[in-house]
Amino acid sequence: MHVTAIQKKLKLPQSNISCHLQILREGGVVVNRREGHNMFYSIADLTKHRLGKKTELAKAKSNAAKFGPVELVLPKK
Repeated sequence: MHVTAIQKKLKLPQSNISCHLQILREGGVVVNRREGHNMFYSIADLTKHRLGKKTELAKAKSNAAKFGPVELVLPKK
């Protein structure tokens, strides 16, 4: 999803959304791709990700490591 679309849906300032997306990206929860000047974000393939491993996040020098273990509930398909 494009950052502007996220901004319109959440009705929050773009700067707040960018900060949160950076933390989610560093934690491996979302991935991004650039198309020209546009940045698109999507949920990472979490089946291959070790969520909640604080040491893994610390090794990546991630800001997400400060927040401890993560619990993520995905919608049932």
